[in-house]
Amino acid sequence: MAEGRLRHFEPGDIPRIASLYDRIFDRGEGKPSPRLCDHFDEMFFKNPWADPLVPSWVYETNQGDVVAFNASHPRRMVFDGEPVMCAATGYWMVAEEYRGRGLGSLLARHSAEPGPVLSYTDTGRPYGTLGRGVWQRTTRGGRILVAGIQWECVLRSSRLHDAAKGGVDRILRLPRRMVDEARLRRRRSRMEPLLEGTRMSEVAPSTMERLPEMLPPGTRLYPQYDAEYCSWLIKMTSSIFTRGELRHSTVVSRDGGGIDGWYFIYLAKTGKAEVLQVVSKLGAHERVLAQLLSHAYAVGANSVMGHWSGHDVLLAAQSMGCHIGYVPSRTSIYTRNTEMMRAVMCGDYFLSRFEGDSWLDLSHR
Repeated sequence: MAEGRLRHFEPGDIPRIASLYDRIFDRGEGKPSPRLCDHFDEMFFKNPWADPLVPSWVYETNQGDVVAFNASHPRRMVFDGEPVMCAATGYWMVAEEYRGRGLGSLLARHSAEPGPVLSYTDTGRPYGTLGRGVWQRTTRGGRILVAGIQWECVLRSSRLHDAAKGGVDRILRLPRRMVDEARLRRRRSRMEPLLEGTRMSEVAPSTMERLPEMLPPGTRLYPQYDAEYCSWLIKMTSSIFTRGELRHSTVVSRDGGGIDGWYFIYLAKTGKAEVLQVVSKLGAHERVLAQLLSHAYAVGANSVMGHWSGHDVLLAAQSMGCHIGYVPSRTSIYTRNTEMMRAVMCGDYFLSRFEGDSWLDLSHR
């Protein structure tokens, strides 16, 4: 601390933080685009949920250089019927020449004292890995790793892989293609009855406010959405073009009098679609997933990948022929509230990648 000071992140720091981000994550020369600076301004200072009790921190040297940064994004949640303030953490950055001096631990201590009642980060990404180790060493609260379970559904046959490899061994691959195509035909035939009466409609911010009525009974922890925040979140998520193009839709009930759920997906240029959020009411999980997969197929996706979204959604994905596996990427949750920890360990909560890491991966902006 003799070489500098810790203080709250301020609007005037944006150019220096963007420069640090460009050097560390984009491997650039520290010359960020104006678009990246605008994104940081929008994310940290125009967030409808911005709260002085959940600040982001910078370390500034005596020479005025900002060499470390830890971001905290406020997230309003409901726990046991009461509103609570939580935070998604990320963008842990320490300049190369200042690493190994304990700045990460210093930032973590200040972020955690007093801090929100719950903080979480995606530990599968490089900037999450640093935060995971630092939080383990510096916080007294309990730490939970939400299992890295992932489901994936292939939408098109291995013929695409053959074409990518120049058509080598086409004859040897023929049986595999035939098996794959037969499997895909069976999957589509199972989906057709579920898609009867389907109508595509973008998710309106007011729709997301209905989240509590869609969740299973006994869900203790979930986001407290409001239309202003949802509108802002959709806009920000759409602007992160490196993840892909944002697609989303509601799933209208068969009688047309209500909704069965909704979903948000990123469609990458590689043809892989990544699910950010899928919400479905009890008994409608397969119908919501069927529309999601059909939508992804219609816009050209080769496959759809989703992370753990609750046991019911996972069972629906398995019954529809999706592959279920484990991946290193997990959500790391920290809390001092023992009841909140118990709720997370029992699965009585709802968190999606919308709440966690939808604002990450800003490379090449």
